[in-house]
Amino acid sequence: MTVETVKKIAKSIDIKGGKTYYVGGYVRDKLLGVESKDIDIEVHGLSLEELENVLKEFGHVKTVGNSFGILIVKGLDVDFSLPKKVVDGKYVIQIDMGIAESMRRRDFTVNAIMQCVLTGEYLDLYGGLTDIKKGVLKAVTENTFKDDPLRVYRLAQFKSRFGFRVDKDTFEKAKSTEVGNIAIERVNEEFKKGLLKSERPSVFIDYLKDLGVLEERHREIYELIGCEQNKGFHPEGDVYTHTMMVLDEASKLKESVENPYWFMLAALFHDIGKPRSVEEIDGKITTHEHDVIGSEMVKDILRKSLTNNRELIKYVSVLTKNHMRPRWLYPKASKKAFRKLAREGYIEDLFKLVEADTLGRGGATEEDFKVYKEFFKERMESLELKEEIHPLVTGKDLIDLGYAPGKELGKVKNMAFELQLDGYEKEEILEKIKNFS
Repeated sequence: MTVETVKKIAKSIDIKGGKTYYVGGYVRDKLLGVESKDIDIEVHGLSLEELENVLKEFGHVKTVGNSFGILIVKGLDVDFSLPKKVVDGKYVIQIDMGIAESMRRRDFTVNAIMQCVLTGEYLDLYGGLTDIKKGVLKAVTENTFKDDPLRVYRLAQFKSRFGFRVDKDTFEKAKSTEVGNIAIERVNEEFKKGLLKSERPSVFIDYLKDLGVLEERHREIYELIGCEQNKGFHPEGDVYTHTMMVLDEASKLKESVENPYWFMLAALFHDIGKPRSVEEIDGKITTHEHDVIGSEMVKDILRKSLTNNRELIKYVSVLTKNHMRPRWLYPKASKKAFRKLAREGYIEDLFKLVEADTLGRGGATEEDFKVYKEFFKERMESLELKEEIHPLVTGKDLIDLGYAPGKELGKVKNMAFELQLDGYEKEEILEKIKNFS
């Protein structure tokens, strides 16, 4: 239905003197045989007002970002846009831009192919069709990365998603591009695609390493390279190698969590504290308290390099802090110990991270984690632990009992929560602390 409606719109645009083309990732994915829900259409020969008037014949029209000049029709999952160029770092609509110039402003040749909506003809002035067949990522022009340094990240995520090799000249130009001044919001979007859209997200991170991006902008990840581990626990090698293995294992589990991107970031950063805690004691490599150190580090790392989302930062910090604890609970942990862990939050996701961490080791198999998995499942079900545990007894409850605000109130409140973790209900807790002094 969408395609039929798009063709009707294209005919109306044609009558008004315009031309309509499928562009970008939609064309690329179609040629690769990959299903794409993101349909991008570029209209040539009409002004924004003229295009809007045509689209109004097919439903309510909404503008998405005035600077981008993207129009959408209600009920139709398609982006209609006009040709744009970058002026002083901002997108400016250029109605008279020709096809060649429109293609030239794209990042890679595989994304620079256009397809006429009405005739189905492919327009390819930069060899994108050939590069798709060869599986090559090649910059459209000499200035591809100069025009937008974010394309260095895009190169890495496309390589990760499609398994294409990178043209040598394109690699050299990307590697020589400085990426330090890109807004964190834009970097975050590429990280999200790189970690979620690839079966092996480790390729995304690894290629950022090859391009020098980790060393320049994500130093803490770069410092994992060469950080030694106890070979008895980690025969696979250094912390970086282990982290890449965990990342790929986490990718297999990401669809089972509520927020896959947050989970993948937790997998990426779970051992980030090891370089700051590593030491050799009696000939053995140790990384004591790397979990606690890492949980504090990720707060600053995420804020400076990816996002200010407080809930996301809390999630990654909590999972980093607790990723060692579940295995310590096996096999004799008390119900109280499990309740304490649940109090921290995200306990189901934590167990999945532990699974990825366990399997992301040299020679590890699913059988190695089976006993833990069954134990966690049994305890979770028996204790009905799914959500973060919140105190049953509040400060107001204690004031109603006669306690005055202050240190004493805080002490009693902590005592009440400990009783809760022991399995007591609210009324039982209140009864026990009525006469506490």
